[in-house]
Amino acid sequence: MCRDLGWVRIDVPYGDPWFGKLVPCRDCELGRSLAQQASLVRTERWCTQLPEKNFVTFQSRGGAVDIALRAARAFAENPHRCLILWGSRGTGKTHLCAAVVNRLRERGVSAGFFTAPDLLDMLRSGYARGDYDELLNGLRNLDVLALDDLGVEKETDWATEKLFQIINHRYNKNLPLMISTNMNPELFEARLADRLCDNAWSLRIQLGAESWRRKTP
Repeated sequence: MCRDLGWVRIDVPYGDPWFGKLVPCRDCELGRSLAQQASLVRTERWCTQLPEKNFVTFQSRGGAVDIALRAARAFAENPHRCLILWGSRGTGKTHLCAAVVNRLRERGVSAGFFTAPDLLDMLRSGYARGDYDELLNGLRNLDVLALDDLGVEKETDWATEKLFQIINHRYNKNLPLMISTNMNPELFEARLADRLCDNAWSLRIQLGAESWRRKTP
């Protein structure tokens, strides 16, 4: 009806209080609503699903691992600011991310859990399907976002910019974010590292234990 302008004039005679006034186009509003619902469904499909990972099945090992466990439990009950778990592979970072997200979902909180490469692939798919903007805005504004394996994605200008847009938005809006990474947060791209290492926003815990995957059963 509006030829994608987003606004229409109501067909009323001169003298009517609504004569000449613009109102939102209902067709556009319906289209946006349907597009948002569709992108939400696609976002859920791209989410990492690890329902077996929880705090009960997480094996305590003392030291920094237990500090990370306590921080993850606290974050799951009261998500705020940014929790970053970083360090060696196989130290339980992904398990803790999944446990947090599963606990949040139990509590009815909208939480998305993505590996960084999957998140970027999902955004790329939005160009072809025409819902890129909805997908990007959804990631920016999820109640809680968990990013696993940040830093293993193929480094391109596009990937760096998308990750910065998402993280920077959540930083500026003070929206909860949880990150696991093998990299020292200080070594990320300068703008990203500046946000991730802001002591007023992020709690960074280094897990330097031996990989659980390499231990003899």
